[in-house]
Amino acid sequence: MAALLLGMWISFYWHSMEYVAELEEVDSALLTDDLPPDAFLDNDFFEWLKDDSSEE
Repeated sequence: MAALLLGMWISFYWHSMEYVAELEEVDSALLTDDLPPDAFLDNDFFEWLKDDSSEE
């Protein structure tokens, strides 16, 4: 039982670290790009980000 719980915890930890790394990559790309401030207020921009990040 302990081995099963340890395996589940390791799996959860691994996936959460991958998720954080993906978010970090998107955030750093947004912060280093020359976007006008209005782009961050545009809902279509966020939809584009969602669609673009799922292709990788």
